[in-house]
Amino acid sequence: MVKRSFAVWFGLAVLSVASVARAQSEASRAAAAAPRGTGGALEFGLRTGYGIPLGHTGKAAGDTSDDKLSTSISGEVPLWLDVGYRLNPNMYLGLSFQYAFGFVPDGQCLPGGSCSISDLRLDANFMYHLTPDQPADFWVGFGAGYEWLRFSESEGGISASGTGSGFEFANFQVGVDFAATPAFALGPFVSFSVGQYRSLSYDLGGQSQDQNLVDKSLHEWLVLGVRGSFDVHL
Repeated sequence: MVKRSFAVWFGLAVLSVASVARAQSEASRAAAAAPRGTGGALEFGLRTGYGIPLGHTGKAAGDTSDDKLSTSISGEVPLWLDVGYRLNPNMYLGLSFQYAFGFVPDGQCLPGGSCSISDLRLDANFMYHLTPDQPADFWVGFGAGYEWLRFSESEGGISASGTGSGFEFANFQVGVDFAATPAFALGPFVSFSVGQYRSLSYDLGGQSQDQNLVDKSLHEWLVLGVRGSFDVHL
């Protein structure tokens, strides 16, 4: 009788463990197969494209004119990284970092000199997905943060650099994600940002100087590009 009872209880225990293991396995498979846009996921994005400068840079002490931004940088190719959290099918909240390779306009670099220009931006971003359950997921976004525009030049063993920095007040975005796999999507986007340089810093032969702009102006960036995003469900 004791042996029979032990066998019964042992069999029930084995069945219970098997049921729990099977349930955990099914839950794991379901989580792994969770489609994009279901919420509760870390989302990573990478963008690139072409940026068009608009507006003006502002005037420092001694400047006689408020130059167009395009006289300092004629265009840029950004590498834009998004890292955030998909709160639910519609809402995403995260941070973005951009490093852009800029193009130096003709005449800005001295003959025989070597010049480069770059644009860095650090933003907080919010996106709202309009059709998260569709193959074409349309979304709109808004961001704000800070920007650094850096120019460097070297000629004859002498190097100089300058950085204009200031707030990016608003970055309006619109795009569409086309689902390539359950976790990955790719699609075009457009962004339009409004910012203002507030200060300039210079370094010439090891001597540095900082100054605030006395006459501040608004400048804009229009970026046309493509964005890839990848969801990791927790």
